[in-house]
Amino acid sequence: MDQLVVFIFFLIFTGGALVASLALFGRQPLLVAYISLGALLGPYGLGWVTDLELIAQISSIGIVFLLFLIILSQRII
Repeated sequence: MDQLVVFIFFLIFTGGALVASLALFGRQPLLVAYISLGALLGPYGLGWVTDLELIAQISSIGIVFLLFLIILSQRII
């Protein structure tokens, strides 16, 4: 289980860096690149990431971090 989590994080971050670099080089939006990476790596694409419950838990953690960063970026007057 631990090796699966590390492998999924490796795929997400490495694939994200590669696809984002290609998208910036091609002057495309990053959101489209990340969505296409998810479609490519997911169970209906290449099928490298098949544990949907684990991906749902990882995405929940990502949303919490995103909300935390939004709160930190707000100016307190």
